Amino acid sequence: MDRRLKSLSLHITLGYVWMLLSMTARAEGTAGKAGAFLRTGVGARALAIGAFTAIADDASATYWNPAGLSGLSDARVYGTYARYSLDRRQNFMSLVLPTRRGAFGISWLGFGVAGIEARSSNTLQPDYIFSDSENALLISYAQNLGSIFSFGTNLKLLHHKLERQQAFGSGADFALRMNFFNRLHLGVMLQDFGGSLKWPSGYTDQIPLCLRVGCALRLSRRLTLAFESASEGINEVDLRVGTEIKAINEFPLRFGVDHRGAVSMGSGFSAPLDIGKIELDYCYSKDAFTNENVHKVSAAFAFRRNGNHEEQQESEILVEVTVPALNVRSGPGIHFKRIGIAKQGKKFRLIERKSDWLKIRYSKDRIGWVSAKYMRMI
Repeated sequence: MDRRLKSLSLHITLGYVWMLLSMTARAEGTAGKAGAFLRTGVGARALAIGAFTAIADDASATYWNPAGLSGLSDARVYGTYARYSLDRRQNFMSLVLPTRRGAFGISWLGFGVAGIEARSSNTLQPDYIFSDSENALLISYAQNLGSIFSFGTNLKLLHHKLERQQAFGSGADFALRMNFFNRLHLGVMLQDFGGSLKWPSGYTDQIPLCLRVGCALRLSRRLTLAFESASEGINEVDLRVGTEIKAINEFPLRFGVDHRGAVSMGSGFSAPLDIGKIELDYCYSKDAFTNENVHKVSAAFAFRRNGNHEEQQESEILVEVTVPALNVRSGPGIHFKRIGIAKQGKKFRLIERKSDWLKIRYSKDRIGWVSAKYMRMI
């Protein structure tokens, strides 16, 4: 009888833990059954906006849309931490390395509940204390497919430890990102394709397939609007709308809301350094399970390429204008100031590529940006 009571108490406790994890996922977006922690979302900037699948232009893209990694020009390290009530915590870290053969990334997403008390009867002191932890290792790759499309994928290795039991599994993500004139961005993400976790008993948890579709419109250099839907089925659709406002470049403001009325908001700070740029971001939201405040923080560092590498790129790669006249701008976008016009057939040294824009040596002492759509490598 004691053994049955202890087993019943343990199952009730484990069920409570499962509910905590699922409700945390629901607080951030579409919640799954197995692998609910894979739906919590990552990155203070992305979570403040709420809709990030189409934007996906920082190192958290390994989670939101790995195709976005192809638009990054510098190596980056990124980390996020969030602590919830009831001893729940989330961690995310990523490393991204862009190369001429595509962008590579590796990330770790961890979620857990600590200090869980196990009892076999109604006693003041627990029989023992245990914890629950879920972890995912993401191995990412992204590649540009022309000037508009980019493709990305993740291989996921999964681990779940619940009380004394451990499960292992895997899954995959497939993503596309489209960039039209550096103003309209579309993103599609098929998340957790073939995802599953296998327990020692032989039982296998199937992780629900999730489809994310997003759209981001850059109305100006300082204002972006974004929309996103995440679906695990016809009856399980999560809708989000968000915005990022850069009234002051170093202190952007971000807001988001979902179809249930849950609001998120945040800001950030960035500062250039001799070897790169550091970025700090913050997000505030409400815990849907306890209605308590949740604070999330992220830190990122982008390593600036050194001058020797840049000179080597200039000496090896030439690009040629393919249209009668092409605007040369001061930055990678049509909203930057035009600094000149390049005639058809004119050749330039290539310095770097950023999404659909090429940084070129416009003159002996001047750098410019041109649309990659109207250039060809020679």
